[in-house]
Amino acid sequence: MEKRAAFAEMRQRVLADTVANLETPGYQMKDLPEGEFASRLTEALERREGIGARTFRFGRTRHLQEVDGSLRGQPGRAGQSSLRHDGNDVSVEWLQKEMASNAMMAEHAQHLLKFQFDQFEAAVRGRP
Repeated sequence: MEKRAAFAEMRQRVLADTVANLETPGYQMKDLPEGEFASRLTEALERREGIGARTFRFGRTRHLQEVDGSLRGQPGRAGQSSLRHDGNDVSVEWLQKEMASNAMMAEHAQHLLKFQFDQFEAAVRGRP
């Protein structure tokens, strides 16, 4: 869940940068691919189960890598959007959809993390 929350935070920054460049001539939309993250996370979790619960290595993809336990991202071109007369390809509709989806993913990860911490705290205190 920590990796998912970290990814959502990074992706939100990339999407916010695209919003900031909504009217910038020649700007090309950027994104961190959610599908790439999800498939790599699934692979890492499957490997972790085979190796042991304490071992978790996210690895490296074209746009994502783990450095000293922290997830880092390198945004790439986003989607297939039509180019405007000024060379800008930002789609407001695409941004709205992706920002809403990303916000839901972040909120879900935060709720699950809180649940895990609450469970841990209850175990430490000896209460259910």
